Amino acid sequence: MPDSVLTVRLFGEMEARIGDTPLTGLHLREGERLLAFLVLHHGTPQTYRKLAHMFWPSEAQQNDEYEGGDYPSTRQAIYALRKALGLHAWRLSSVGKGVVQLDLQGSDVDTLEFERLVIEEDEERCRRAVEIYRAPVLEFWNEEWIKEPRARFLRSRERIGARLTAMEKLPGPPANAEAARLSADNSERHETAGGAVPLNSPLYIERETDTQFQQALTWRESIVLVKGARQIGKTSLLARGLQHARKAGARIVMTDFQSLDESSLVSSDALYRTLAQEMADQLDLDILPEQTWNDRRSAGRNLERYLCDVALGEGAGALIWGMDVVDRLFGYACGSEAFGLFRSWHNRRALDPDGPWPRLTLAISYATEAHLFIADQNRSPFNVGVRLTLSDFSRAQIAELNERHGSPLRNDAELNGFYGLVGGHPYLVRCGLAAIAAQGVSIAEMEDMGLREEGPFGDHLRRLRLTLQQNPVLTEMMWKVLKDEPDFAIENFYRLRSAGLITGDRGSDARPRCRLYAAYLSRHLSGR
Repeated sequence: MPDSVLTVRLFGEMEARIGDTPLTGLHLREGERLLAFLVLHHGTPQTYRKLAHMFWPSEAQQNDEYEGGDYPSTRQAIYALRKALGLHAWRLSSVGKGVVQLDLQGSDVDTLEFERLVIEEDEERCRRAVEIYRAPVLEFWNEEWIKEPRARFLRSRERIGARLTAMEKLPGPPANAEAARLSADNSERHETAGGAVPLNSPLYIERETDTQFQQALTWRESIVLVKGARQIGKTSLLARGLQHARKAGARIVMTDFQSLDESSLVSSDALYRTLAQEMADQLDLDILPEQTWNDRRSAGRNLERYLCDVALGEGAGALIWGMDVVDRLFGYACGSEAFGLFRSWHNRRALDPDGPWPRLTLAISYATEAHLFIADQNRSPFNVGVRLTLSDFSRAQIAELNERHGSPLRNDAELNGFYGLVGGHPYLVRCGLAAIAAQGVSIAEMEDMGLREEGPFGDHLRRLRLTLQQNPVLTEMMWKVLKDEPDFAIENFYRLRSAGLITGDRGSDARPRCRLYAAYLSRHLSGR
């Protein structure tokens, strides 16, 4: 792939880069979401007015009140996106006054390639389309405009899955009746590695932490913390625990901090208003935040009053508030105040046992070492409550998941070889088993394929490499681990472990998380 090619990935988590260099500045002015929307509607002119109503509705309404409104946030966002595109700024062209259009000719976009492949009846193209569809479009985004294209691509994926089945070219019969049922259910389960595992998926493997998490919610603990490296399954665990509590009668609010737009993080007031509105929407509350918000009170006090008086008001039952990917707040000024507020609610349970606080549970998932970002540990919610750690799959759990995939690993030798390659990394395990089941390759072939850019782990490994390349210090630290010379600051050890690149309890025993990581990163970091 030429160094200057624009690459965009929308299946699963969004990724945008030019060559091997990620686009910077997309977090500014909704740039990431603006680019995603324009990619999904490439070649179609989009008016500033339409974009404003989609991304900046309050400003759009004000501009609509008088003719000739220039929608400044939209204009500034388009300018920022052009700047982020650099040499590819020409792609975002003005095709009229207040109208823009994105040209993706000659670019590498997974959704475009998928659409091109599914048109054909050819088996090879269908299988390639299945490989591209690694997860739903923008899987963790919740905006209304995503739902239609996400459903459209899913329908296409189901259609080609049925087409492949009709061709009778799918892998041979599974080894047991349960595996046969799973295989016949639909082939999509082999392609959904990455992101949350659907609640009804028979491919979900419960770990000891699942039981501990459900027990903590049942006991209505004040704060329940779930810590684990990236892509280890925290979101899936959180979703199942909350569903279990929902069925037991608890009211549930779920906030994915990764999905919050930048405008919600510019200040504590903006963040707390967003959180209160999510609470109102998900609990279907009659009293809305704007009816209780008082500018004479602090932002934190406003949220607290809304939580106590409305969400936990008289007659209201237990409330569990799930908070996923709270690490995102570490990079914002409002984060420190928010974490201090959460900690204060924990303290209030002991100080005010007859108040509403015993009916509130915060279920928080995160990856990053919190103490690196929170100076005052007395204002941290990460050192109180029930603290759980989600670990990689054991060999026995991989064996169970292998059976659920139809036993593509045929014996202990193959199982041991696979375990040695990917360790217990949940994403790599599921992705690897799906590839072996679909293609019938050996472990040796899988190891060779796994190191290729076009292999089953290509996107995942490339993302890890690009993450390291953006931080020379961590790159050097990772290189020391690969050379078995892990001598570096404890903060960097924690950062590498939180990113899921290494394992170990301290810097001196740090080692690559799996053999696949060691081989791939040794090859690509040797020239640093």
